[in-house]
Amino acid sequence: MKHDFMKSMILRFITFSATAALITFYADKAFCLTPSAPISLNGQNGTVIQGLLITSTTGDGIQLTNCINITIQDCEIGPVGGNAIAISGGSNINIYDCYIHPETLATGCCDTNDGIFATGTSGLFIQGNVIAYGQSNIEVQGSNTITAMGNFLLNPRGPYPRGQNFQSWSTCSDIVFQNNYCLSSLDTTKYLYPEDQEDSVNFGYTTGILAQNNYITGGHSPSGTGMIADEAANDVQFLNNVLVDTGQCGIGIASGTNQIVSGNNILNRTPVTGGGNTGLYVWSQYTDACGPVTISANTVYQLTTSGTVSDYWNGGGCAPVTLINNNWLSTEPTPISPPLIPPQPKNCTVCSPYTTQNSLPLCCPPTPTLQPQSADTGGKQGINNFKIWPNPYNSSMGNINLSYTLLQDTDHVSMEVYSAGFRLINEITLSGSDSSGSKSRVLNNSNFSNLADGYYFLVISADQSGKKVKSQPAVLIIIK
Repeated sequence: MKHDFMKSMILRFITFSATAALITFYADKAFCLTPSAPISLNGQNGTVIQGLLITSTTGDGIQLTNCINITIQDCEIGPVGGNAIAISGGSNINIYDCYIHPETLATGCCDTNDGIFATGTSGLFIQGNVIAYGQSNIEVQGSNTITAMGNFLLNPRGPYPRGQNFQSWSTCSDIVFQNNYCLSSLDTTKYLYPEDQEDSVNFGYTTGILAQNNYITGGHSPSGTGMIADEAANDVQFLNNVLVDTGQCGIGIASGTNQIVSGNNILNRTPVTGGGNTGLYVWSQYTDACGPVTISANTVYQLTTSGTVSDYWNGGGCAPVTLINNNWLSTEPTPISPPLIPPQPKNCTVCSPYTTQNSLPLCCPPTPTLQPQSADTGGKQGINNFKIWPNPYNSSMGNINLSYTLLQDTDHVSMEVYSAGFRLINEITLSGSDSSGSKSRVLNNSNFSNLADGYYFLVISADQSGKKVKSQPAVLIIIK
C-alpha cells in the first residue's frame, strides 16, 4: 500500500511540474485560482463559473435560483458560513472537478452548511469533486435526474438527522450514485475535522435509484449504515459496492418496493456498542410498503461486539425476500483497497489536500493574473536552487533538510507551506537577517508530523530591500 501510494505521488509530481511554473506566489498567499466573493445567480442561462476560490464568513458560497445550463468547474469553494453550493429550482446544472469544503459546523437541523444542497432541481450532474466537512456533503430534495459520479466525499459533520455523505429525500426520482469514494474518520491527525456520520449513503422518499461501484468506509453511529434504502425508497438497485468497516451495518433495506441488492462486498470489523451489528439486513421499519427484495451474489462478513459473526438478518415485513448465491463468511477476508481520489475526474484532477488521482492533469486554470516567476533575477534580488529532502517524506524518517541560494542580503527568511488547494497552512521561520549566498537548514520533523497523506507546495520567502521575494515552489510528498 505504501509503495503504491508513493508511486502515485511521484507520478503526480511529474504531471504537476509543468503546471507549477505558472503559479504566482504573492506576499501572503499562493493562488492558482482567482479569489472571489460569494456568487448569487437568479434566472441565468448558460453561465460558466470556473477557476475561482470562493470563501465567506456568512452565507452560501454559490447560490443558484431558477437557473438553467450552469456549469461550476475547477473551483475551490470554502470555507464558507453557509452551504458551499445551494441550488433552488432550475435544470441542467453541472458541478465538475471542484474542492468543496464548507467547514462551518451547523448548530442544528437542517441544510445550513451542506457541501451541495439542491432542492426542486432537475438534471444535476456532480462529477470528480472532493467534497468535505459538510453538514451533509450532498443533500438532494424534491429533485429528479440526479447523477453523482466519481467524487470523494469526506467526513460529514452533522448533526443528526444530517450527517450523510449523500442523501436524497422528499419526492426525488431517477438517482444515479456510482463510482464514488465515501470516507468517514475520527482521525484528526489526518483530517481537519472528525466525522459525525449517521448513514454514509441514504435514500428516502425516492423512486428509481441506482447505486453501484461505490467504495464506502467508516462510520460509528449505533443507528447508522453504510448504505440504506430508507423510508419509501422504491425501485432500488444496490450493485457491486464495496463497504469496509462502516460500523454497525453495511447495507440496510428498511422500506420500499422492488429492491435488488446484488454483487456487493461487505467487510465490517468495527462493531458499534448499542448497534445491531449486522452486515446486511432486510427489515420493514415503517408503515410504507416493503418488498419484494432480491439479495444475490453478495459477500459479507460482519463482526459483533461479542466477537461472533452476524452477516445477514431478516427482521420481517418485506416479503417476499429471495436469497440467491450469497457468500456469508465466517472468517475475515482480505479487504479491498480504496480507489484513488477522486475516483473519476471529469476534465482534470481537482487540487485538494486529499487528491491522489493521476489519470488526468491537475486543474490549474490559466487566468490573466498568472505569470511565471523566474527564480533567477539577474543577481539582484531573488531566491533560487530551492531543494528539500528526503522526498517523499514521513515524519518517522527524522528531520527534513533544505537548501537554497539568496541572491541578496535579507532581513527575514521563512518557508511557507501550502495545501494542494493553494491555501497557506504554515509558515516556518528560517532566519532573521542573513547574507547572500548558499544556505542549508535542518527542520525538526514536528513541523510536518500533522500533515496528512498528499502533496504540499513549499516556498522560500524573504524580505530583500523592503521587497518580498519568493522562490519557485517545491512539491513535498507526505506519506503516512
